[in-house]
Amino acid sequence: PYCVLGHDLVNQLKAHGIRHAVGKQIWIGSEIFTIIGILNKAPESVFFYADINKSVIIPLQTSILLTNDPRIRNILLVLDENTHIHTLKSQLFTYIKQHA
Repeated sequence: PYCVLGHDLVNQLKAHGIRHAVGKQIWIGSEIFTIIGILNKAPESVFFYADINKSVIIPLQTSILLTNDPRIRNILLVLDENTHIHTLKSQLFTYIKQHA
């Protein structure tokens, strides 16, 4: 499996001598994940209670495979200006219904 690390977590790795995190592997629980990306520093948001800078992002499908009781606490979407919101909303609801 793979993951993307928040900005602050990467700084913590640097403090432990890991200068280039992308491509490295880390343990999350009992699984080894390959770091494929690093998030840019995100501003604090009153709409998003989790600190994305201190988060490890994994694919939804991976989280379902890793636990018997996956819970979606947050969904973060980065959309471009051409995204059709109604289509996206429909696709998300369909996906969640099929995998709930």
